[in-house]
Amino acid sequence: MSSVSYDEVWSYSRQQIEEYLAECKAVMSGNTCLSDDCTVTLETLSDREVGPMALPRTRVRMEGPGAGAFHQAFLLHFLSGGG
Repeated sequence: MSSVSYDEVWSYSRQQIEEYLAECKAVMSGNTCLSDDCTVTLETLSDREVGPMALPRTRVRMEGPGAGAFHQAFLLHFLSGGG
């Protein structure tokens, strides 16, 4: 199986993403998480100022043979309003 990778910035806090990863039974160690043949690395970025609002930003990198399936589940969770 070939390795796939994703490198994206999401407007969710690191805490929200870590809570989702915990629900997936992923093992978190520092900035890195391991789940189903996929390594997920989180990087907290500075908030994005939009008028009077500040949107959180987190860089999410997914790599490994299971990254495609994990990315799809991640998208479904956060884009369906589950985040």
